[in-house]
Amino acid sequence: MKNVVLYPFTPDDMAIVRFHSRWNKKYRINAVVSPRGLSYGGKDISVADNRKEAGLIVQDDLDKVLDENEGLFIPSGDSRETVYSGIWNIMCETAKKGKDIVCSINLTQRQFSEIKNLCKENRSTFIYCPMEKSRWTTSTITGRYHPSVPVIFVGNLVAEANTFEVTLEIANRFMQDGYKVSVIGDRPELNLYGFHGSSLLADLSHGKIIGNDIAMAITLLNHYIHYVESNDNPDVILIQVPGGMLDTPDFPNECGVYAYILSRVLQPDYFIGCSLLGKARRKEIQFINEEIERRFGYPVDCIHLSNKSVSTESSLQKHKMEFIYYPVEKAYEEITKMQGEIPVYHLLEKEHLEHMYQNMLEKLSGQKNID
Repeated sequence: MKNVVLYPFTPDDMAIVRFHSRWNKKYRINAVVSPRGLSYGGKDISVADNRKEAGLIVQDDLDKVLDENEGLFIPSGDSRETVYSGIWNIMCETAKKGKDIVCSINLTQRQFSEIKNLCKENRSTFIYCPMEKSRWTTSTITGRYHPSVPVIFVGNLVAEANTFEVTLEIANRFMQDGYKVSVIGDRPELNLYGFHGSSLLADLSHGKIIGNDIAMAITLLNHYIHYVESNDNPDVILIQVPGGMLDTPDFPNECGVYAYILSRVLQPDYFIGCSLLGKARRKEIQFINEEIERRFGYPVDCIHLSNKSVSTESSLQKHKMEFIYYPVEKAYEEITKMQGEIPVYHLLEKEHLEHMYQNMLEKLSGQKNID
C-alpha cells in the first residue's frame, strides 16, 4: 500500500480521511495538507469541524510532504474554486517527480490526456475517478421499478450536514455484520471504493438537468438502480439524496427539487434526515416529518444532528449560507432535549450509530428480508 497526501483538505473530506483505507487497499492517506488561508496547519484534523481529536496533524508545506510520500490524492469535496487554486500546476509538478496521482475532480479531455502522459513518462500511476455513467438495462422495466432489497435514503434537511460521512458509517456498519451493501451518491470517490458515484445524481445536484430532460432522468435513474441491484446483488441499498430537502426563508438552497425527482424514481424503506444544529428543535420535528412526507411521500425515521450550523452574520454579509462548527458536545446537549417519537442521534458517534442501526434493522426486518 502506497502512502499518499490528501490535498486540498477541508471539512468536507473528513469522511475520505476516515474511510479511504477501509475500502481502498492500494493507497493509504498518510498526510493531509490544507489550502493556505484555512489556518489548519500544525493542528489535529479535528479542528476543521470541531470534532474529537483524530490523531492526524494537518500539514501546510505541500512540497515537503509530497517528497516524503509516494503520491497525491485530490478529493472532490469542496465546491469553492479558490480551494483548488493552482491545482493543475501542482498535479503537473507531482507527475514530474514520479509520484502517483489519484484525481477526483473534473478534468477536461486535454488535461486528462496531458497528465496521463506525463505520469507515464515519469513511470508513475495516474488514477482518475470520474462519475459512473447511468445506463439502460437490458431487462424491460414497466412502471416504476423498486428494488427487492431494502433501500435507505440519507438526505440533508436544509443544507449539507454530514450526509456523505453518515452514509459511509452506515455502509461500514452493515458490512461489519456481513451484509453486502450498494451505495449510490454524487461523490466520485465512491467509485474507488467499489460503490457508485452516479453521474446522473451529480448532474442533478449541480443543476445540469433541466426542462424536458428531467422526465428522462427519472426513467434513466430507475434503470440505473435496477442495473446496480442486478449487478451487485446487494442485501441493502444506500442512497445519498442530493441537495437540501426543505426550503429556508433566509438563504437560498435546493428547496427539495432534487429530492423530489429522486422520490419519483423510488421510495425508501428507511429515511435518515441530516440536520444542521439549530434547524430541528424538538417542537419542530413533527412539522418536519409531516412536511417531508407531504412533499416526498415517505416519513422521517430518524434524524442525525450535526454540530455544523449556519453562521447568520457571515451568511447575511455574503448573501449565501456560510457555516460554523460548534464543539460536538453541543450537538450531544441538544439531542438530550430533542428526544420524542422520532429519535435524534449524532451518527458519527459509535454508541448513537449502534442504537440507530439496531432500530433500523428491526424496522427493515419487518418490511423486507434483510436476514
